[in-house]
Amino acid sequence: RQCVPGCVCPEGTLLNFFGQCVEPVRCLEY
Repeated sequence: RQCVPGCVCPEGTLLNFFGQCVEPVRCLEY
């Protein structure tokens, strides 16, 4: 699942270097 820059990921996921949402951590805001 793709994520949009700016931490727009499903709840409980993190945007990784591949632009994918991974569990189980939340997105980090920059």
